[in-house]
Amino acid sequence: MAFPNVDIVTTNLDSDSDSPAAARVQILQAVQALNIIIAGAGVADGVALLNSGGSIPGSQIPSSIAPTGILTLAPTDGFVKIEDVLRLQIFTTDQLEAVVSTAAGDLAFVSDGDAGDPCIAVNDGTDWLRISLGTAISAT
Repeated sequence: MAFPNVDIVTTNLDSDSDSPAAARVQILQAVQALNIIIAGAGVADGVALLNSGGSIPGSQIPSSIAPTGILTLAPTDGFVKIEDVLRLQIFTTDQLEAVVSTAAGDLAFVSDGDAGDPCIAVNDGTDWLRISLGTAISAT
């Protein structure tokens, strides 16, 4: 069910002297739009509902977001907390060097950026600089 996207005319609703009979059509349209919003609560193409903690439940958040431009996360405390594994897209050196919009601090995984071996690359505002990978992790 699509979210209502038509403005409800209020010419018969905005004055004490307006006739309730004249406002009937506008009141009906408003109630119908409200019913569409209620029916669309927590479902696809509807509206997300906040839980008791004031957050949107994970079941109502899409698993992927595809913005048409740069996606900016700007929490008020200045920190983005990732509670799981961060999976970077894999680039070759040629692909990464072709990336036009780079800024100091950009980070990438490069499959062949360390003399043919994988590495992490960070942009210093001018160049991509490699950070070589070490040995395998171990709990012992």
